[in-house]
Amino acid sequence: MQKNLTSKNKRIIILATLTAIGILGIGVAILFTTMKAEAEAESSRQSQKPTFSFESSSVPSWWVGDNYWSDTGEAVSEKSLDADVPIVTMTVSQGTQEVPGGCFVTYSYLKGPIDTAVALKSMETRSVEYSEGLSLDKIGAQLVTMNTSEGSKEYQLHQYEFTGPASNTVAKGAQFAYVPLKDGYIEVRSYCEEAEQLAATSIVFSAVSFKL
Repeated sequence: MQKNLTSKNKRIIILATLTAIGILGIGVAILFTTMKAEAEAESSRQSQKPTFSFESSSVPSWWVGDNYWSDTGEAVSEKSLDADVPIVTMTVSQGTQEVPGGCFVTYSYLKGPIDTAVALKSMETRSVEYSEGLSLDKIGAQLVTMNTSEGSKEYQLHQYEFTGPASNTVAKGAQFAYVPLKDGYIEVRSYCEEAEQLAATSIVFSAVSFKL
């Protein structure tokens, strides 16, 4: 009788162990599936973010930093973002990370409508309003293009030189532009140590594209 009970207990223990292993396996499978789904969702969110790209192979004398999203971890459609806060920014710099050159170009994408003339005037004013002894003189303009999700966009790049007693404390060459899009706009800002160096940035503009 004792022998039969012992045998029965063993079967119960074995059955309980197998059941526990099965439950554990199901739990691991559920956890793995959940983690995989979360990773795929995050990848999808990243792929849906507006992104600047730079064709570095065509411009070997410049290097590009990563896209920086001000809404990291949040959906791009989040309406709480301030209209004046760029959703994404990318900077292309002359030279290399180890040996930088004298110029850089920064692209930013912002939501909302844009009046390019008003925005340009505001940028000109803000560039010198807090710097006594600094003036901003317009020295030229050029038409450039950018490939976007809305097709090829042509825009005017305005070129300036900082002059005056305080000009030795800033980069003397500057370029500003605005590119209107359907639901927002791209702001382009470029600076060089000397105004004469602005011409060197011309190869950058056609190498940059934007995807919504």
